[in-house]
Amino acid sequence: MKRWGWLAFVGSITAGLIVQAIWKDAYLQTPSHVREKVRVATGKAEMGEYEIRDPRYDLSPDGRTVAFTDAKGLWLIALESGQQQLLRSGWYHTLQWSPTGEKLALVESDRSLVIMDVKTPSARLHRQSVLSRYALRASYSPCALSWSPDGKRVAWIREGKLVISDIERVGELVVSSVEPGGTDQEAEALGGFTPYEVQWSPDGQYIAFTGTTLPAPTGNKRRPYTWREPKVGVVKPDGSGLRFILSRSNLSGIKSVPMEAFPYSLRWSPDGNRLAVFFNFKVWTVSREGSSPRAVWTPQARITELCWSPDGTGLLCMIGRAHGIAPPPPVYPLYWLSADGKAHRILMEEKEPIREVRWRRQDEILYFSGNTLWLVKLK
Repeated sequence: MKRWGWLAFVGSITAGLIVQAIWKDAYLQTPSHVREKVRVATGKAEMGEYEIRDPRYDLSPDGRTVAFTDAKGLWLIALESGQQQLLRSGWYHTLQWSPTGEKLALVESDRSLVIMDVKTPSARLHRQSVLSRYALRASYSPCALSWSPDGKRVAWIREGKLVISDIERVGELVVSSVEPGGTDQEAEALGGFTPYEVQWSPDGQYIAFTGTTLPAPTGNKRRPYTWREPKVGVVKPDGSGLRFILSRSNLSGIKSVPMEAFPYSLRWSPDGNRLAVFFNFKVWTVSREGSSPRAVWTPQARITELCWSPDGTGLLCMIGRAHGIAPPPPVYPLYWLSADGKAHRILMEEKEPIREVRWRRQDEILYFSGNTLWLVKLK
């Protein structure tokens, strides 16, 4: 009887997997918005000491070259010819082109931030001290570091601090009160606030960031610590002009925000006048001054990433699992959302989650689905 019970159990699991595969294939249809889809590269993931190391990439400012990293090393891939060049061995948590296309900012496997000249990849132009493991987890986000528009400075997160590093000389500005260290110059205290995303504005006048306040003791036995307070803020590159432009007060007076609803995927509009962010299960847009915050869309599932269109008329929204504890969806859609939130539609769907979307031009995008990087031409 026990043997028959085990056979029935295994049979039900197998049948479930078959039904799920058929369900995915039935749902997965290439919508009419896709004109052509080309595979650029397939990377190799590996298990690190504390994380799964997925492939990463970034698109050069001229749209011709992809910097691609996986378990095999750091590569340059020419999109027109498909030619691949291995720059260095090793795996990198985050990489981002400078605005001039001459340098790459890299977070190495030992958690150091390195600025590398693409023409001389063996030379390290600038190297910062080691990140904590908390900052390392934050560095998985494409928003964990950001170049200034002139390509002379990098804003990034190190050990719970917002750091601005000048790559042309030794020196940095620490914009946080969380363990301001040694010779670092403390500019504007964030008051026990821990940032985890950072984005430099297109005009270079402001740095936007997301994060949360640290729990503080209350002296109350029923609630010994305060709630974490998630916020979105902006600050000038010299550390002045700090203000929080989106916080719990914008969220209908609720007492707390669950961690999965903390602000994520902060993005400047191309003209630098507004910011988009996923916060408390909604897509918000807010001006750089903090005026007119608007919840433009409430999707049925969690948005994992936002990406403005080059003309600023809308956003690409990558959809993940449903809120709370939910099984994986049959497919992962990529939505187009108008900037005012009045219109949204599905552009395409994939069997595996879509991440790291970049616009190459007005009708072309790149993204990862699983470990494969795709170039898609839209109608």
